[in-house]
Amino acid sequence: MLRLLRTNRPLQRIGALGVAVLAVLCGGTAIVLNRLHDETLAEATLGLRTLNASLAEQTARAIEGIDLTVGGIAEQIPLENRRSLEAFKRLRFERQVYEILKAKASSLPQMEALSLVAADGNLVNFTRQFPAPTLDLSQRDYVLALKDADPGQAYVSRPTKSIVTGEWTLYIARRVNTPDGGLAGLVVGAIRLSYFEQFYRSLHVEPGSGFSLWWRDGMLLARFPPVPEKVGTIATSPGVAEQIARFDTGTYATPRSIDGKDRILSFQVLRNYPLVVGVSRT
Repeated sequence: MLRLLRTNRPLQRIGALGVAVLAVLCGGTAIVLNRLHDETLAEATLGLRTLNASLAEQTARAIEGIDLTVGGIAEQIPLENRRSLEAFKRLRFERQVYEILKAKASSLPQMEALSLVAADGNLVNFTRQFPAPTLDLSQRDYVLALKDADPGQAYVSRPTKSIVTGEWTLYIARRVNTPDGGLAGLVVGAIRLSYFEQFYRSLHVEPGSGFSLWWRDGMLLARFPPVPEKVGTIATSPGVAEQIARFDTGTYATPRSIDGKDRILSFQVLRNYPLVVGVSRT
């Protein structure tokens, strides 16, 4: 019995040593894997931020192009057509105004249409048809928002479906004031939200990437890969919405993304506009 115990002790020591070595190896492997994970995550995050900054700049330029055109048209409305609502409505019969609007709209690929809308919400002139069809736009948010107040800048609408095309559309509107500061009418530029989806689709990026455009409160405007049923709804997770409300730029890991996948999201608010560009990866 004594010999058996003496024989087993070296085996026990060897076994214990093996377990210790295995534990060290496993621990070392875990440390290496964690380090690799952190490095990969940091690299991916940096890549997302860089790409997002570029997309935000391009998106801002697309919006600014329409904003500048709308503002330029508003400044060029003749004084005699600014004096009253009735004077502004006479632009309905100006073929030259229609041709000018049409030329301005065709110069920007992102612009779907350019319109003049009277202070009472009636369509006055329109790039798609001359004379403009009879349309009451008085309940559109850009009419309601600019009816009684002049913000001194463009108003960016909520996404809405165009009465003419049925497509989700964003409107950028500016006031045309009467000489005493009242409202004569509006100049309104329209951009199809599918423009951004097509733009995102054209990017050659890694599988699992996602691109999105929101209002700052989390309402989805466009996304690729597309989720058409979510456009026009608050589509961000509560954590993302909180980050966007507090910061102009940031990175957030979201376990409940819009497509149900775990994602790392980089977001950036556009300068001068209440819009947010997001780039994500699974």
